Amino acid sequence: MAKRQRLEYFIIFFGWIFSCNEIAFVLGEDGNDDQYNYNTIGGCDEDAISDSVPLSSMTPNQFVKICPQQLGSHVKLGQPICGDGTYFSFFFQKPLQRKANTDKILIEFMGGGACWSDETCQLAGDFVSFPQKFNNFVGYSCSEVAYALGGDNNDNNGGNDMNMLCAGSIGNTDFTEYNALIVPYCTQDIHIGDSVQYYDDGSVMNHKGGHNTMSVLRWLFRNFKSPKHIVLTGCSAGGTALPTAYDLIQKHYNGLGRRTVQISVLADSPVYLTPQYFLQNQFYKWNPSTMMSKVGFNYERWKYASDYPTRVWDHILRRGNNRDLWGFLTHNEDPTSLYFYEWMSGTYDDDDNGRQLGGEDDDGEYSEWWSYLMSSVKTVKSKHKNVQSYIIDGEGHCKFGLGMALNEDYYFEDWAASIFKEQKIGSNSPAIPLFLTSVVMGIFLYIGAFHARHKREIQLDDGGFLDEETKAKTRASARPCLASCVSCCSFAATYPITAAFTFALSIYFWTMIFSQGFVHPLNNPSLGPSAVSLSKFGINNPSLVLYESQSYRLFTSNLLCSGILTYLMVLQCLWYCVRPLEQLIRNSMNFSVINVILILGINFVYTIFGNGASCSSLAFVIGLSVVYVILRRRLEDISSMAIIVMVVFTTVITCVFFPFNSWIMLLSAILIGFLIATGVVRIITKEPLNMHGDGVIVSPASVMKVNPVKMNINGIVIAGAVLLLMIIISMIRLPNQMYLNPYYTGCDIRYTAGEDVSNLANNYANNGRRRRRVAEDDGNDYDLDNVCAQFCIPHLVSRGAVYGAQRFFSLSLTAGQCEYVGYDVHMADKTFNYFLDYSLDVEIFTTAEDEDDEKDDNKD
Repeated sequence: MAKRQRLEYFIIFFGWIFSCNEIAFVLGEDGNDDQYNYNTIGGCDEDAISDSVPLSSMTPNQFVKICPQQLGSHVKLGQPICGDGTYFSFFFQKPLQRKANTDKILIEFMGGGACWSDETCQLAGDFVSFPQKFNNFVGYSCSEVAYALGGDNNDNNGGNDMNMLCAGSIGNTDFTEYNALIVPYCTQDIHIGDSVQYYDDGSVMNHKGGHNTMSVLRWLFRNFKSPKHIVLTGCSAGGTALPTAYDLIQKHYNGLGRRTVQISVLADSPVYLTPQYFLQNQFYKWNPSTMMSKVGFNYERWKYASDYPTRVWDHILRRGNNRDLWGFLTHNEDPTSLYFYEWMSGTYDDDDNGRQLGGEDDDGEYSEWWSYLMSSVKTVKSKHKNVQSYIIDGEGHCKFGLGMALNEDYYFEDWAASIFKEQKIGSNSPAIPLFLTSVVMGIFLYIGAFHARHKREIQLDDGGFLDEETKAKTRASARPCLASCVSCCSFAATYPITAAFTFALSIYFWTMIFSQGFVHPLNNPSLGPSAVSLSKFGINNPSLVLYESQSYRLFTSNLLCSGILTYLMVLQCLWYCVRPLEQLIRNSMNFSVINVILILGINFVYTIFGNGASCSSLAFVIGLSVVYVILRRRLEDISSMAIIVMVVFTTVITCVFFPFNSWIMLLSAILIGFLIATGVVRIITKEPLNMHGDGVIVSPASVMKVNPVKMNINGIVIAGAVLLLMIIISMIRLPNQMYLNPYYTGCDIRYTAGEDVSNLANNYANNGRRRRRVAEDDGNDYDLDNVCAQFCIPHLVSRGAVYGAQRFFSLSLTAGQCEYVGYDVHMADKTFNYFLDYSLDVEIFTTAEDEDDEKDDNKD
């Protein structure tokens, strides 16, 4: 209890600092269910959101209750509802922002028995209504719920009948990185029913679990277009539903024969057996044929077969992928499974000697049930090598989130880890294929433009392959769209390399924007996607380049703009500087050499000296702008001052306000551009020419006819040697490993710990406004010296936040992470919302404590 209270009020304290909203653990003794209208019939609960709410608008690291829409009677399996008529909803939580993704999904199906008559449905009790205890999850993170329950997935959970799998890890599979879906159970039909039954006692039971399951899967398919790993687990009746759920998911994502999604399945103590008596007399009441037809199973043919469940598993596994691993978990003495087996067999006698199958002999009462079960499992395993079983020696059933197995059996976690282990399926990054596509399309544009340029014998100082008279006639006679095409073709033919780069850049940028969307302006002031999204599209990150050998980032980052504002800046530089520079250089080969030197130079400089992540496109065009300005100045063109002001203004604004464009890269671009203009490019002056002489403005191309540009071979050789040296230096450099997590490149990670936390928390607790409900310990203040809190502050406001914390709260925010200073045990985390839906994650750590980690050493 002290452990839970300690976390509770530490989170309250940080909630006051960051959001000024008190947090109360409703899972504790002060929870109040009356504030919610849970049993609203015919409409969504007050604390639920519609399933039409976009995934992007949901607060990270917080459970939300999602209410699926009624689709009408014309839609099969489209009317979700609970057994007693209460409205059905499901629960969802995105991971922490630093672990945000749409690749990993954990789906847990709740259990809770089954019923098929007035007698059995009366025994089901509250399990025909929506499970209200899960309403207490809303607004809290999985780690908060787990801590309130008494521990993570390896600890005793304080007697609760659930374990929060999404708060821990199994083997190398970290479920805190997974988007968590919890599917409640309230229809008593193992999640597959499609009927309404009127029983003899006058009760009405909605056996519509198939409707509820499909409503969840429809939401999943809409919001997660291309996940990489989906984990399915379920307890009891929830485990029984997994084959059907697997087939529907597998068919949706891998339906074209190409495996794009790995699906891991672990059924915990499923109500697996269906005796003949039940199949012939009761099973039809759920109308499972609708759901079975969706998975292609011939229900009418096999509905009375003695090996019905074996046939279902075999059918699903044959339709699935043999690289998807399945796990079957049970105890060798399972009173719950035996109870339902006896009821389904028609042999149950509701008295003290209820177990009829094995008689009164303790060694024999499970024999028939066990024999049937093992025979079926053995048959499935013999046909499908991707199915494994794990038998816990002893009596038991299951708990939500694999809780019983994790607590009782020491070796179970190792076995489960082999089921859940992530497999590499394709590439998680779209950067390489999109980069190659953009470059190829740009090359085609260049080839076409270059061919048109030479075919029509274009003169550069005409500004295009059409003279002004022809352009005027075209605009007057042609449609506006045709006139635009003519202008674009003229631009491309005159500046083929600039046009090709602009085209490739635009394809790359807008593909990223349309697929990733926008993040909060505080996280990306340039109005673009998140740090994680930019990393997916190949932003230059020295930590990933060197530690993960992702050298492709040295090239993809040159087509990457951090946001709309930087994209517009790049276009501005392309139009006013790069376009006329290409016209000045005239020779496409020479211009290409300049581009290559600049691209490699700025990226290797950043790889050697930089930390974090930076786009290269803006730095690249600024470097070319510097080359252009210097060449203009060497030609004694005083009109270049406006260009200088534009370049300086762009550089300063970018360095100050746009964090994904490093000042190191920008300044190196300016320096390299200067060196190229003075050491690599030569102007051979044949005849001085005043570009403004006699009041006549002469085009730069005309100047270059008289003053042609040549490449300094010695300068090129020196540049190549310097680049080679930079490559060697970059290979031995050790950048900050923290930035292996792309999330940290978008913010300033800070922590506070020890005495600062303890003093401020105690002052806060006794300031008369809010008081901790913590048991007094000899009259002393509660000790928080061994607690550390960390959070990632946006770069744009980082300095102000650090100053404000020190100035107003006497709180020292130190750069770094709690784990690096000895606080290596994660307690919980919380995400706070601010103005304009800005979210801030607060993670709480403590020091390692001596614990008794012994578990039962039983394995079958």
